[in-house]
Formats: sequence, structure tokens, C-alpha cells
Amino acid sequence: MKKFFILFIIASAFLFSEGNKALADGFNSVHTSNGVFVIAAGDQGNIFRSINSGSSWAKYTEPSVNFKSVFTLQGSVWLTGDNGKVYKSTTISTILTPYNTGVTTSINSIHFTSELTGYVCGDNGALYKSVNGEFPGH
Repeated sequence: MKKFFILFIIASAFLFSEGNKALADGFNSVHTSNGVFVIAAGDQGNIFRSINSGSSWAKYTEPSVNFKSVFTLQGSVWLTGDNGKVYKSTTISTILTPYNTGVTTSINSIHFTSELTGYVCGDNGALYKSVNGEFPGH
């Protein structure tokens, strides 16, 4: 009985750790600005949103894009893709508005300091600043 219990504990630990790994496969970025609304984004257009600090998640996808970075500030959500685009949404909507940056390579990171001022960087030295909530090429 003792051996069975030890094997059960080891198997449970293995399955639990593998289960968490499988859930995280393909995610490239997660962000929260208030600890309540949390968003994670990654490959194959996967986006997971939580409105209760990560206790439960809703999944949706944006076809044909691998998301590289996500950032939230107040009610706004920005995501970057491997297609040179920045996508904008809100914390209460799943509709993404795409903005061209003028490049077609990956935009790897995004950060906003206000609703209008933000920065992105990407492959091949791409570095842009927004002063109106949009980016060059839009």
C-alpha cells in the first residue's frame, strides 16, 4: 500500500507538471495592468483572457498570426504579431483592429506609457514610437 501511495504521488506530480507545460506551449507573452484582467497570447493566433485574476480563462483566436507580445493599460489591449502588425482591442471586446507598422517582419515587444504613447520593437532593427495610439504605416 505504501508503494502504491508513493507511485500515485509521483505519477500525479508528473501529470500535473506535464499538464501545465502543455497548457503553456506556444504562449509568448502574458500581461496584466491591474491584477484582475489578464491576457496571454501566442502562436497560431491563440489569445486567452481572464477577468478574474486567472481563475478561469476564455480562449479565442485570430487566424494567420503568431502573437509575440501583449500589453494592457487601463481599458486598452495591444498585441504584436509576426506579420509586422500591431493589433488593438479593449478589455471588454475580443475584436482586434490591425495597424500596419510599415514592416512585414516580426514585431516582438510592445509597451505603452499612456493611451497614446507607446513603443514597439522587432526584427531587423524595427523600433517605432506612437504618439497618437497608432504606428507608422497605418
